[in-house]
Amino acid sequence: MPFDIEDYLNSLPLDTTCIDVSYKGITYLPDLSRFKKLKRLYCNDNLITVLPKLNDTIEVIDCKNNQLTELPELNNKLIILICRNNKLTWLPPLNDNLIYLDCSINRLTKLPILNNKLTQLLCSNNKLKNLPPLTNNLVLIDCSNNKLTELPQLNHNLTQLVCYQNKITYLPPLNNKLKVLSCYNNKFYNNIKYFNIIQTLRNFRYTYYALKYKNHFKRWLWEKVREPKIMAKFHPSHLTNLLDSDDLEVFLDDWIKK
Repeated sequence: MPFDIEDYLNSLPLDTTCIDVSYKGITYLPDLSRFKKLKRLYCNDNLITVLPKLNDTIEVIDCKNNQLTELPELNNKLIILICRNNKLTWLPPLNDNLIYLDCSINRLTKLPILNNKLTQLLCSNNKLKNLPPLTNNLVLIDCSNNKLTELPQLNHNLTQLVCYQNKITYLPPLNNKLKVLSCYNNKFYNNIKYFNIIQTLRNFRYTYYALKYKNHFKRWLWEKVREPKIMAKFHPSHLTNLLDSDDLEVFLDDWIKK
């Protein structure tokens, strides 16, 4: 028996916080405004072509694997948006609280301005020619399989950058927190091996000079630090307090222990 979306929604209490109609073969979603406490909406893996206006309370939307060509305006409480594998050609402006955006496998040619709270951006397999400026909280970017010719300046908190299969000619300076970099099949990629060789040579140079000046440093340490301290402690002038009645071995032993 085919799934009836109207009957299903009518059976739900009005204080429902989660609606899950994924994998139901539905082609549309009715208006959901009556659910005043709705926080999570899962309508992925269907045949939906358009979404209704989003409730102000919704925090999570998963609408991947549908036939969407556009999205409604994003409400301000939304923190997670998963809309991958649709037919989107543009995205609405991002709300202020969004932290996770997966818009991969669509037909996007540009992205909206990124909001400050966004931490993960997945936009692979689109037709992007450039990325907007990166905000400070981003830690992961996957922009692989696009038409990018350059990357914006990387922010200081980025830990993962996946940008393979593009046309990037220049890699911007990398930050110290970056742990994952996947950038093969770009125009600059052949230079990566060169960069690695240069870094290896630099490391070798540091090692060489560390060994070369090791003995010099040991000699300097002896002459400038240790020897003066020893001379000061064990100078013969300390023997002026030695009396004829003193046991020399005991006197010297006490002197060394001081």
